[in-house]
Amino acid sequence: MTAAHEGETLKAGPILLYDGECGVCNKSVQWVLAHEGAPVAGSTQLRFTSLQSELGQALKSLAHLDDDIDSLIWAEQTESGLQVHIYSSAVYQVLRSVGGPYQLGALLLWSIPKPMRDLAYRLFASIRKQVVAEQCLVPRPEDRKRFLI
Repeated sequence: MTAAHEGETLKAGPILLYDGECGVCNKSVQWVLAHEGAPVAGSTQLRFTSLQSELGQALKSLAHLDDDIDSLIWAEQTESGLQVHIYSSAVYQVLRSVGGPYQLGALLLWSIPKPMRDLAYRLFASIRKQVVAEQCLVPRPEDRKRFLI
């Protein structure tokens, strides 16, 4: 996979990278699919890829992220270049993207100082695989085109 291919993929809209071996992460993607509103005219739908996929690995490398980051990652191409959000900032972006009443949750999350919310995120992430067993994420036919491999 080339950097040009990754760049083109990112230009098509934001991508949420998730740990495909984590039940909590898979449930989180299912939650987004169940709760997001219809895309606003001119906007693109959030797309998904697992961290374990070739694209996921390439995007992590392009973003210069450490190999040990195995939680949600929000990646998007903006006018100023590649924007990547990890830990609680990725959750914030997801809540904003889902829209509706969840934007209030995003604002509440953003009101907590970043070091505190990232600490809470990382503490939960350290036990997430014990909280929910590994699950296979099988997208509905209408959502399959949003999953990038």
